[in-house]
Amino acid sequence: MAEKVTSLPPYQEFLSSDTFTLRATNSDTPFKIHEALLRSTSPVLAKMCEGEFREGRERTIHFKEHVLESTLIAFIQWAYTKDYPNQPLDISNPTASGVTNSHARTEVRENSITEELVHPLLWHILLYDFGHRYFVPSLQALAKRKITTQLQAIQNLREGHEREAVLDLLEYAFGNLADSDPILPWLAMVASWKLEELKQCNIRFDELLSGSGGAFARHLVRFVVASPQPPWSPHAVKTSTTYPNNRPSTRGWKQASVLEDSEGSTSYSLD
Repeated sequence: MAEKVTSLPPYQEFLSSDTFTLRATNSDTPFKIHEALLRSTSPVLAKMCEGEFREGRERTIHFKEHVLESTLIAFIQWAYTKDYPNQPLDISNPTASGVTNSHARTEVRENSITEELVHPLLWHILLYDFGHRYFVPSLQALAKRKITTQLQAIQNLREGHEREAVLDLLEYAFGNLADSDPILPWLAMVASWKLEELKQCNIRFDELLSGSGGAFARHLVRFVVASPQPPWSPHAVKTSTTYPNNRPSTRGWKQASVLEDSEGSTSYSLD
């Protein structure tokens, strides 16, 4: 005689619970999820479901920042299936690996990302950040695996939009994640690996180095290989950038002093 089942399978417990409403940043579109399932995904979200908070009383969580509708849909799909698609959802003109619109790049830097600007790398880092903010480590791990897969697919960075997509990823990560987040040194290693390709976007790469409180520069320098020769050696590698008449920006180098030799060449040293 078969043993009697005394407890319901987890999915039946979820399906028998009431639903909770989630809304993305700057959106009133409601997305429903079973409350028991939502509580099981995150201790932070579970706490917000309690009646002592407004979200619990209204049975609605309206995320205030960095949560797009497509991000929220992907989170809900992950909650039910433990996976989400590799490509962004509800994008009118997606590209395989990047964006080509300069306005889009400005919006990423200003953290005003809209659905139309999201490409796979940016989408995955948004989900990684969601997992960080609401303590969903398994979602973070999945998002990082998808970032890795996407970077492997475009690793040559031959196309300009691929380089821009990687810069979007770096800008968002170093501009929004905590400096102690373990993905940052990993991303810095990626940047050092493709340094020459990323430097082709010279203005934007310079802004990345000087922005985010210097977080990207601090991490990147750990993976930069030292020059094998001193700069005065005849065997030293010559850089492609010279400053015969115009000095480069010294933003962020407040201790720097400018030295000029007898031939008018300019060099920079730290006091």
